[in-house]
Amino acid sequence: MSKVSISKPAVACLFSALLVACLVACCNDPYDTGDGSLSYMRADFVEVSTNSSAEAVSAVSDDGKILTLSPAIGADWLTAKDSVYRALLYYNVAEGMDAELVGEATVKPIAVGNVIVPNVINASSGNRVYPVDPVNLESMWMSKNGRYLNLDISVKVGAKDGKIGSQSIGVAYVGSYTGSDGSVVHRLVFAHGQNGVPEYYSSQAYVSIPLYRMPYAVTKADRIEITVNDYDGKVTKTFVVG
Repeated sequence: MSKVSISKPAVACLFSALLVACLVACCNDPYDTGDGSLSYMRADFVEVSTNSSAEAVSAVSDDGKILTLSPAIGADWLTAKDSVYRALLYYNVAEGMDAELVGEATVKPIAVGNVIVPNVINASSGNRVYPVDPVNLESMWMSKNGRYLNLDISVKVGAKDGKIGSQSIGVAYVGSYTGSDGSVVHRLVFAHGQNGVPEYYSSQAYVSIPLYRMPYAVTKADRIEITVNDYDGKVTKTFVVG
């Protein structure tokens, strides 16, 4: 499983106060603030490509928009050169340009936020052990292109002896079955290890499960069933891939 260090609420840590409303709402619509400079700000989940300086220079959104970022933008977590990352991109649409972008466009990036892409382990044999400590589940949705199953979660964090510990996040594939309609249903369990980190306050995180990197073949006709251990009890939802 992937280990992540979440030291404080992600909204305050990664983005300015101006972006709080958009981040919490997980918006994909224009950020409407009237006639000011932020009137055409957008937020999209994307795959960003970096250049030889590890700066994001282009992005492809889940709904197929191809974006050239001008100027290029860096972030502390963007460390690999000439690579592709999953991210939450905030950007401005140029004045006079249709805010509902389609196709290709050059845009001005504002911030690029990290999205956790967890490892998926094959636990279908029943002999793999993984933690299922609770999280606060806000929402789940399938990307329009079918490449990712996305989760908006909050985990409990806190310092111990003045240090913030790492928590583990992953996904376990526990088997497949044929549904009543004849479709193949793949069962996933969201894995989370609190790892002894104190549970003092909540920190938001976005998680994108890569359906193209599973221990089994996924088709557009398949369904994904995922179970998440929420603090209020287990939540199971099913999504169509295509």
